[in-house]
Amino acid sequence: MSVNARGTGERRTIEIRPGELAGAVDLAEAALLAADAGIYQRGGQLVRVVPSDPPPRGARNTITRAVGTPIIMPVTREFLLLSLSRHVTFRKYDGRMDEWRQVDPSSTLAALLLAAGEWQFPSLRGVVSAPTLRCDGSLLSTPGYDPDSGLLFWNDGTVWPEINPKPSAAEAAEALALLRDLLNEFDFRDGRNSPHESAALASILTAAVRSALPIAPGFGIDAHKMGSGKTELVHTVSRIVTGRDASVMPLADNDEEIRKALLALLIAGDPIALIDNIEQPVSSAALNAALTSEFYKDRILGESRNAVLPTRVTLIATGNNLQFCGDLTSRILMSGLDPQCEQPGSREFSRDLKVYALAHRAELLAAALTITLAYLAAGAPGRWSPSRFRAWDQLVRRPLLWVGCPDPLATQDEMRVVDPVRTSLLEMLQAWADTFADRPATVAEAIDAASGPALSAGLAAAIEQAAGRDRGGALNARSLGRWLARFAGRIEGGRRIERVGEDSATCRPRYRVVSVSRVSRVSSVSHTVRAENGSDNHMGCAAGNAENAGNAGNAAGGIGAEEIPL
Repeated sequence: MSVNARGTGERRTIEIRPGELAGAVDLAEAALLAADAGIYQRGGQLVRVVPSDPPPRGARNTITRAVGTPIIMPVTREFLLLSLSRHVTFRKYDGRMDEWRQVDPSSTLAALLLAAGEWQFPSLRGVVSAPTLRCDGSLLSTPGYDPDSGLLFWNDGTVWPEINPKPSAAEAAEALALLRDLLNEFDFRDGRNSPHESAALASILTAAVRSALPIAPGFGIDAHKMGSGKTELVHTVSRIVTGRDASVMPLADNDEEIRKALLALLIAGDPIALIDNIEQPVSSAALNAALTSEFYKDRILGESRNAVLPTRVTLIATGNNLQFCGDLTSRILMSGLDPQCEQPGSREFSRDLKVYALAHRAELLAAALTITLAYLAAGAPGRWSPSRFRAWDQLVRRPLLWVGCPDPLATQDEMRVVDPVRTSLLEMLQAWADTFADRPATVAEAIDAASGPALSAGLAAAIEQAAGRDRGGALNARSLGRWLARFAGRIEGGRRIERVGEDSATCRPRYRVVSVSRVSRVSSVSHTVRAENGSDNHMGCAAGNAENAGNAGNAAGGIGAEEIPL
């Protein structure tokens, strides 16, 4: 076997000899690398980046994207054969003619290259359509593949201004004014310079630097009535960062379907996803995992292997009187819109937001990056209580606080107040304490107290809300047992329910409600200045990895030994 290389990017020749197929596979990979064939590795498979096509006619429950959106697709055997034909000349010796003859690349060679599992092709972490930041806070502004970050900057022809990597505080103030001017078209709850406006600003900055963040919160856009501008706000954010409307992901009725949609979204590498017009309270283990795990793992539909993919997507949900439940209330920032009129869809705006955002996209994106870069250039000053998203804190939240914006995390307080899970727990804590005081009780005793002669109406209502009823119409004891085990130890309203041994006769666990006076009832979102530990000031991928060491698993399980995350 031999290979004739006439320089990087030029066509190479591979001579196929019997018994040397493995060597031919290695040479074929090297030839494609030298030709810069646009092949990468990601999540344990070979991929390429292509512009998206229009969705199939009549397609339902699928992710919809603007035509031309760059998406990541697996490399098929047919595409690999085509690439090899374009970039490599294959020759095989013909003994009868006593000469080397040109042949097509074999299907076997392509299949072996696809199945290798270990390649020299560059690792692709994601695709961006605008300048952004790397994990270390440095500016990425050159189109093409960036080996330091693993990002492909897919430029659509936009002429980007030169972005100052170390802007001043005055430049940050000007950048903030530009973004606020854009958002003047939206009527935020509590008015201008409110946490709701800050959450919208945070969504722009988050989307602009999402590739540098191991994890980041999601966002909710809430209103009381249709036509308030929820979807338009999401698309405005996307137009700045990608030059297109956001990809739209349907919210399925069950978590299994949500997992499938999330996996499809992450495989394609969509940078921003809109979950639009949600009508029911949202509770999803899959969404929880995607928002607090650096990698997301699930089985690829129709295959027997798992994909392990980066979760670098900005998720934004919209709905009227939007509600998030349980753990999602600590993973979402809410931006409320309130036009305060009966027909908000009939309002007139001072400008066409789509036209304006696309026409001024370059300067708006530069403004978003300038706020973060100025904060880093100033030495990341200020001390604020940390959030669970430490790298995001450093690149998004603290820069906004530094330039004088209210804390976007304050919107989580409002979500917790109306969280159905928290409300149910508070009612159970009160009813259990009213019924049993500080005496431990089993599930059976609680069911008896809620349905026996000495009926405790408050406890009955709390149990029915938490556990429901069985097929016979009785309060569901099994579900109540699972519910108590799930929430044991969680503090709400200065109380918690805790397990205190077992009943001596039945060996069933016993529970009681206790007051927790040492734990503050104040929300974890604090606006007061306080001392921080050293790790909270660390920014970058290492911080994100440490932060998520315990979160690598998700709704579909943890990362296995045979699965290599990108």
